[in-house]
Amino acid sequence: MTDHSGNGDCNRRSLLNALSVAILVLASMGMLTGCGGGSGSSGGSGSSGGSNTGTIQIVGFPTAYPTIQAAINAAKPGDTVLVGDGTFTGDGNRDVDFLGKSLTLRSQDGATSTIIDCQASASDPHRGLYIHGVDAATVDGFTIKNGFAPTGATDGSSDNAGGAYVAASQVTLKNCVFTDNQAFGPVGMNGSGGGAEIISAVSCTVANCTFNGNVSTEAGSGVYVSGSGTATMTGCRFAGNTVERQGQPSGTGGGAYVGAEGVCAVSTCTFIGNTAAGGGGAQIVASRCAVTGCTFSGNSAGSDSVGGAVILAG
Repeated sequence: MTDHSGNGDCNRRSLLNALSVAILVLASMGMLTGCGGGSGSSGGSGSSGGSNTGTIQIVGFPTAYPTIQAAINAAKPGDTVLVGDGTFTGDGNRDVDFLGKSLTLRSQDGATSTIIDCQASASDPHRGLYIHGVDAATVDGFTIKNGFAPTGATDGSSDNAGGAYVAASQVTLKNCVFTDNQAFGPVGMNGSGGGAEIISAVSCTVANCTFNGNVSTEAGSGVYVSGSGTATMTGCRFAGNTVERQGQPSGTGGGAYVGAEGVCAVSTCTFIGNTAAGGGGAQIVASRCAVTGCTFSGNSAGSDSVGGAVILAG
């Protein structure tokens, strides 16, 4: 029997209205494909599998991504990837690769609120960041902890950089905390940059960062910086970092190793309780270098070595 009452049309209109509302809600939550503004490239891994408690977005676009790597995969050069408060673990949130793009990776509320926990070990090595082959890279406001430098790479990163490896023409690392990361290498080889290793061709800036309790076997347990350009380090704190092998001091630059072919400037930094065979606090090698307003306290070198506080060489 045909319904001439109009109830059928009314029901259809109600269903269409409900579907429209549902679509709008999903779009506002960034759950529909095509809503984001990134390039949509599928390079790199980590679109799923990680665990986090915060929101990850590309600034200027509404899409929320499941992992840091997934957001970087979708980003275009020049974009800023913004990471919300929380602890980020697992695949896609460690070994994060910029995929050759010049990007800014920034936290919403700073290092105390945004943590990349690598959860790594000698048998399961991972670092927080693996950034290489880019013109410019900026990392701002993260805690990176519990990293262990992977081995087997052919680009110089093997056994180096427990927390972060950054190789770019221009590098800016600021407002970050590196804690309890490790880089172990064979005797006389690698094992540098327990917290971070930074390689730059033009300029490197490390500002207002903290390096605590990192360990390496060769040099720069807190941070290892080298390159053919200029290096600037300001307002950083290095505490309890150790260059050691089999429980004995080894290598140089317990807190930091800074080597620059150009001008090097280290200012208002604090080095406390760091240990190495030489340059317990730091070793700085540059054609021209200025160290100003820094504090060295309680650093130590091996019994047969020099520079309990710092070694300066040019």
